[in-house]
Amino acid sequence: MTLTCTFGVAALLLLSAARIERPATASLGGRVTDTTDRPLANVRVELRHPYDGYIAEAKTDAEGNYDINGVHAGRYTVVATAEGYGCIWKPCVLLFEGRRANLDIVFTGLPRKVSDDRSACTDSAQVVLFHLVSQSVASDSQ
Repeated sequence: MTLTCTFGVAALLLLSAARIERPATASLGGRVTDTTDRPLANVRVELRHPYDGYIAEAKTDAEGNYDINGVHAGRYTVVATAEGYGCIWKPCVLLFEGRRANLDIVFTGLPRKVSDDRSACTDSAQVVLFHLVSQSVASDSQ
């Protein structure tokens, strides 16, 4: 009986340890504008993992700002879709634990009809301003 209980407790602890994950502390944010620096509101900004697909999304506010928080570090593709402008794909965006990456996106060209066809998305050439800034996340111990 003791051997069975010990084995059962050990198995339970092993399964519990396998489910423990690191906290998701990476984040991405930035500003979305057109070529005249006019902020674009309600732009859908998606974070996609190359193997797992969709991870998270945010919509821009009236000033064109967006924030995606609480994701795991890794390499992602960012897809921004603006009503009337289409969409932009930015592959290979690296996020680091405990850091915030900044990705500003500028939609170029005239507004046009949005297509659901993925081939209508442009590549990173339409991202006019792209920069990642590693900023440490402030800790409460300061």
